[in-house]
Amino acid sequence: MGFIDKIKKMLGSDEIPEELTPLYRGARSEREALILLKESRRRDESRRRRAMQDLEVLDQMEEELLEEGKSETGENRRLLLARRIKEIRQKIAELNNRIENIYNKRIKVFNEHVNSLETILELEAEPLPDRKSMEDLAIKARER
Repeated sequence: MGFIDKIKKMLGSDEIPEELTPLYRGARSEREALILLKESRRRDESRRRRAMQDLEVLDQMEEELLEEGKSETGENRRLLLARRIKEIRQKIAELNNRIENIYNKRIKVFNEHVNSLETILELEAEPLPDRKSMEDLAIKARER
């Protein structure tokens, strides 16, 4: 059984999202996969932050051009400003789309897999109690 099959079994999933498959293939252990997932999540969070900063700049540019257009009297200049505003709005829509459909979705998937792997690693680190101690705990629980 390959490492990806082991991950699928551990996570109780038949499929691993395509953006995560290369990460799991590059890992030799659950711990290494966790590190790769966290790094990818951090990278996408950074990209999302950058896109959001770009949105703020574009919003400001749009606002300034709108104000300039209100005071402009020349028809050619107003048309130029309108074209520029249209371009900015297209870039804003593209960035919003990228944030929603790429970064947010990928970060959500990364978070789910990171949480699952962390839980699995914690469970593997904790030894399970033997049968006798579990029976003793069950008896104590009944007596209460």
